[in-house]
Amino acid sequence: SANGDQGVVLSGAGATGNVVQANRIGTRPDGTTSAPNLFCGVLLQKAFDNLIGGEGIGEGNVVAHNGYRGVCVESGDGNAILGNSIVENGVSGIDLAPNGIALNDPGDVDSGPNHGQNYPVLTSVASSANSATFRGTLSSSPDSSFTIELFSSPQCHWSGFGQGKTLLGRFKLQTDAAGNAAFRKTFNVTLADPSVTA
Repeated sequence: SANGDQGVVLSGAGATGNVVQANRIGTRPDGTTSAPNLFCGVLLQKAFDNLIGGEGIGEGNVVAHNGYRGVCVESGDGNAILGNSIVENGVSGIDLAPNGIALNDPGDVDSGPNHGQNYPVLTSVASSANSATFRGTLSSSPDSSFTIELFSSPQCHWSGFGQGKTLLGRFKLQTDAAGNAAFRKTFNVTLADPSVTA
């Protein structure tokens, strides 16, 4: 944290098969007090099959308050970004180059970092005292399995494309022969924050 450039960089030779877990990137050790890196929290260049975070308890990173982007994949693919608390970064939470918000494309046929993976679209969220139900869709590669993660945050990001502070849950989703899938998932969680992202 508090670097004059990037926080963590995986680039070039050796940027394959690395694991980055349980770090505070852009904060003090308490995970909340701001200590931003000037640009990205985590930058991947020519990086393949790395794991940023994880699915186990305590494996996720806190990536917050960085001046530019939380996690940026500039080139390479197969990089899993799972279970992290990514919030209050300047431009975006997770960014697949080219820089900026890339809108979903039909069939997800574009190339680039992480193959330009489309993001899930939430269509509704209904909550009660002890549970929340999420509905949405994903359009991506045909006949493929994906991990969907749902997060809440205190506020929506200014771009309209949210970052995610608190992991609410995850599940697997299978697309059909046309690359489409719809989901309705209920988790036993209390939504303390008003903004939800997938």
